[in-house]
Amino acid sequence: MRSRQDTRQGKVNRGHGAGADRDIVIVHSSDLHLGDVATAAAWGGDDTLPLRQVLAAAGAVKADLVVLAGDIFEHNRLALEFLERTARILGDCGMPVVILPGNHDPATPDSVYRRGPMAEPENVAILGVTHARAVTFS
Repeated sequence: MRSRQDTRQGKVNRGHGAGADRDIVIVHSSDLHLGDVATAAAWGGDDTLPLRQVLAAAGAVKADLVVLAGDIFEHNRLALEFLERTARILGDCGMPVVILPGNHDPATPDSVYRRGPMAEPENVAILGVTHARAVTFS
């Protein structure tokens, strides 16, 4: 039996732009540090606003793919409710999202990416969790 990690393929939706011959648009962000008290305070107490702003910017430029590279979360000890809310935001964004865990949120056995629903949205690929070594798009 093959695991989900071996069979799940990323899909780039080319339907956003004028046609299949256009450039692929990738939006990259890192170091959002969601769940950090100081970061939340800097954003008016809304601890998911940095992520929602990145996704809104990606939507505005009709991105084909969003790459969140490292330290999306401040640490791996976040509440399940927060992870559920974050997974819902990612799942509802309408774009493929690739997450590369960082030194603040490594893909360890107790990782935010392994607890709760973070790996559940079909549009989200997490290197080291849903995909062992690489994420391919067709």
